[in-house]
Amino acid sequence: MTAIGSCDPFGNFIPLATMLCSGSSQANFEMLLSHFKGSLGPANIPEKITVITDKSDPERLAIKSVLPGAQVRLCYWHFTEAVRRWLVKATNGVKDKADQILIKDVRGFTICFAYFPIAHLE
Repeated sequence: MTAIGSCDPFGNFIPLATMLCSGSSQANFEMLLSHFKGSLGPANIPEKITVITDKSDPERLAIKSVLPGAQVRLCYWHFTEAVRRWLVKATNGVKDKADQILIKDVRGFTICFAYFPIAHLE
């Protein structure tokens, strides 16, 4: 799922549209983003558009193509899942139940990074 919106002066995300797509190709994302852009009309597109994504390559490339000035933010759920997967890898040493407290604490900490802006699209 991709969410498109704008941010208020305090940085809070205001959703304008969400997209669900059965395929995750760049062409599919471009079609959906173009439809969104066309449905608003040029006069109604927010000055600072924000797209929340899982940072997949097809999605990033489509955003860059259709909404080149958009701010791209990483989805909080995808971010916390990436942290969790990294923590529980055997090579990272989080193995037993006592370490589950660490995972819970880290998940709580990651709320600070909700919708964290992605610095670069490339």
